[in-house]
Amino acid sequence: MKKILFTAFIFVSLLTVGSASTSHAESVRIQPLQNQTVLKKAEKKKGFVDITNPGNENADVRLYVNGFKQVDNQGRLSFFASEELSKGIALDFDNVIIGPRQTLRLYYVIDAAKLPTGDVFASIFADTATGQGGIARTAIRVGSLMMITNQTPGSRDAEISQLDIPFFQIGDGVKGSVSVKNPALERSATGYFPDMRVEVHPFGGMRDFRGPLIFAGNTRSLNFNLPSNQFGIYAVTVRANNATKTVYVFMMTGWWRIAAPILLIAAIFMVGAVWHLLHRRRHARHSHRRSRP
Repeated sequence: MKKILFTAFIFVSLLTVGSASTSHAESVRIQPLQNQTVLKKAEKKKGFVDITNPGNENADVRLYVNGFKQVDNQGRLSFFASEELSKGIALDFDNVIIGPRQTLRLYYVIDAAKLPTGDVFASIFADTATGQGGIARTAIRVGSLMMITNQTPGSRDAEISQLDIPFFQIGDGVKGSVSVKNPALERSATGYFPDMRVEVHPFGGMRDFRGPLIFAGNTRSLNFNLPSNQFGIYAVTVRANNATKTVYVFMMTGWWRIAAPILLIAAIFMVGAVWHLLHRRRHARHSHRRSRP
């Protein structure tokens, strides 16, 4: 009986400790999660991010600027401290206490003269620490990504390294995947969101959209779907900035998924009926000839 009571006490204690630790684990939130800015020579631009404390206690928040770069073809990012970026993106505060369920509007100024020319990638971070007193403190970080084009942008050349569109397209539209590469040298200061277009011709329509962020030397893959109502063989062209690739596919999409089988069955029935009618007439002629004296 004592063993049972001791086990129950330990179980309740663990639940209490678990619930206490999770009550302090709620982090601040930051909006927007990303933004893009274009700067002219010597231009300064002011912007802001909103940092919200959704918890029931004060949040001690540290604010700072980092640079970031893409480290692989899956789009994972690596962040690093940069004095140049910290000077070029000046924050109103570097440390602030945000009350329970309150939002701080943090203003910043981007100075083109203090940033490198070309494509600049930075992040405004908000760090908080959970835990009080003797409890271990755990840092929690949230950030807003900034893609800045300072005066002259970097290279926007693109390559379509792979285009995968199944030949038979039966569904609500044309579906496939495309891999786009930024062919610039790996450490070049260039990165972009490619301008994408999927087009079916003739008379198949098109769709424009923005691809994922691609740093120099990296390749990103994405899926696409262009709704259509087509039947037959068509050319599908995919564009990414200055790169283009075309493949030919057989399409039975949209309402043709229903209409084409019905028309095919009707055609087979008509051919069968005509053949049967001609066969009966031929048989009747042969019978008539045989019956003549």
